[in-house]
Amino acid sequence: MTDPVPETPKATFDLDAARAARRAKLGHNPTVLLDGQTWTLVAEVPMEVLEHIEVGRVSAVRRLLVSDVGPDPDTFPLSTLTVEDLKDLLRKVYGLGPTT
Repeated sequence: MTDPVPETPKATFDLDAARAARRAKLGHNPTVLLDGQTWTLVAEVPMEVLEHIEVGRVSAVRRLLVSDVGPDPDTFPLSTLTVEDLKDLLRKVYGLGPTT
């Protein structure tokens, strides 16, 4: 009986490098115009956003998506934001969700 062949260790995926490459490709944080004001968004959508969307914590989603750059994120006009607006933002700005 032969000894089993030891598994070859797999290379470690460098998520730090992948993240840096995505940010370098983007070049800047995305911006959105809402109610006549330009808002700077975070470069990438944090995973935590999905949990808050699921349970309807809209103010938490705002805090996670709106960057500290520019106007005070706490003044982002949630009262005028619709579900369709959020879907468009996630799809067209961040490329998340269905493309249709």
